[in-house]
Amino acid sequence: MSENKSPRYLNVIEIILPIVSFFVIFIILALRTYSMLSDEGIDLTKIEDQDQFRAAQSQFISKQEAEETASTFISSYFGNTSLQMSTVLQTNLPFSAYIAKNELTGYQKEYGESYPIEFYQVLVQDAMSNDAYLVHVHMNDNNVIGFKQKMNAFRDTSDFNETDALATVRNYMENNNMTFTDWKLFSSDPEQGQLILEHQTTNFEGAALYATFEVQAGNITAYETQFEAPSTFKAWLSETLEARERGEWINLIASFSFYVLIIVMTIVYRKAITFRTGILLSIIVAAISILYAYNTLPATLSRVINETNAMELAIANQLINLIFLLVLAVITYFSLATGHGMLKMQHKEYLWPKWKEKDYGKHVLTAMGRGYLYFLIIFAFQQLYLYIGTEQYGVWTVNDLTLTPFNMLYPALFPLLAWIAAISEEAVYRLFGFNIFKKWLKSTFLAALIPSFIWSLGHIAYPIFPWYTRVIEVTLLGLIFTFIYLKRGFITAIFAHATMDSVLMGLSLMALSTSYGLVTLFYIVFPALVGFAIFFAHKWFRKNATPPEQHSQMNPVNDV
Repeated sequence: MSENKSPRYLNVIEIILPIVSFFVIFIILALRTYSMLSDEGIDLTKIEDQDQFRAAQSQFISKQEAEETASTFISSYFGNTSLQMSTVLQTNLPFSAYIAKNELTGYQKEYGESYPIEFYQVLVQDAMSNDAYLVHVHMNDNNVIGFKQKMNAFRDTSDFNETDALATVRNYMENNNMTFTDWKLFSSDPEQGQLILEHQTTNFEGAALYATFEVQAGNITAYETQFEAPSTFKAWLSETLEARERGEWINLIASFSFYVLIIVMTIVYRKAITFRTGILLSIIVAAISILYAYNTLPATLSRVINETNAMELAIANQLINLIFLLVLAVITYFSLATGHGMLKMQHKEYLWPKWKEKDYGKHVLTAMGRGYLYFLIIFAFQQLYLYIGTEQYGVWTVNDLTLTPFNMLYPALFPLLAWIAAISEEAVYRLFGFNIFKKWLKSTFLAALIPSFIWSLGHIAYPIFPWYTRVIEVTLLGLIFTFIYLKRGFITAIFAHATMDSVLMGLSLMALSTSYGLVTLFYIVFPALVGFAIFFAHKWFRKNATPPEQHSQMNPVNDV
């Protein structure tokens, strides 16, 4: 194997920068924690605030507990008993965005317990009558905070009378320890049988508190209380989301064009390609993709849960998502095979050593170790970038319901997604992308920049605003990964990428429960386990390989 000699400065970088990065990460996380506590008015030097902080860190109830609460409520209120349930995390997105965008503080301390921004939403279906309901359950105290009877058939509101409806609402509020006189009628929609009441005194930084009721045949069929962001902000947010959606269309066109390019170049370079190259890695991507599509069904359900036949619609959408993921696995295969073919033509096979080479196991082990070092550097850069953006340039974020472990069937499987991202993205945008643009443009910088920018467009949908913040961040990350690929090889780039995502996704499990501590630790060390497993497997196979004089009687070892 022809090795690429490392310049001395690179060895120094890989020693000093990870140490500096560790302290940068520690300082930024400390500053963020202090800022978060200060925003909520919590002073840990005070006993009462220590109690409040511990309460804020208390464990959320499980989805099973929320479903039990929802079942009990539906059985007692509507009389249904043969119930099937699915639970998702839901959020009051406009109000959450209003708080984040305007850097408003104190909401959680003042109103979070009574009017949570995030809550469990339980889809309840009666197997006998085909009736469907939505029940909102508080994530901490397990109380029902809202509900809605979903009308699959025509809603008969012809006899709706506003005065009678208000009397029904008043009776419901008084029976549930709410003071009707504290509220005033805000709007009425006879076609939906809906009344919206506004609280006359409660207001949070310009956001009013509303209670929404639906009344049919003298019964309350829906109730929800939440803060609403001002109409001007909601209009601005709608325009912002539309701009981001246009960016997603640009990403779709760019990605599709890039994938077509990969297929075309595979055909062009077919004579230089060893087509067994990359099969195993592509199968790994496909297998985890199938698991991921199944695991994230609740995330898809959370987006369509208010629709009729929500579960059927979610399953259909998830099948479409699975098709896209499997197409990505195929594109990954073409990228791996064609990228390796281009390396052979350039006599740069050292950038991706193969299983049959003597020092392959040692190379993988070294790549794994360097992957952890580069993870520290990348993570420090990312945290510093977002911290500066948040503190100085108005960058803000909201919770992503599609990637939160709360919206997964088996949260412990979530960090496996790291390996889909690491293998496919490094194959498509570094191994193939860099090499093809370097061949055409003869410029290392442009060859690194263009595929990194295309890669960044795929991250527009993340709920970080302004939306171009993520584009800039990921483009810069792409340049870093290209540097790793060029200086330390393709396998090191994969390990650095997989380690970063594994650690971040593993840590996100701790938001669910501290019981995931061992799972989180497992995923932090998982890249190391993979590296050592490959090292020892390669060593064992070489030790037990057929002696050279017998090679002519056997098939050659396949590339992995």
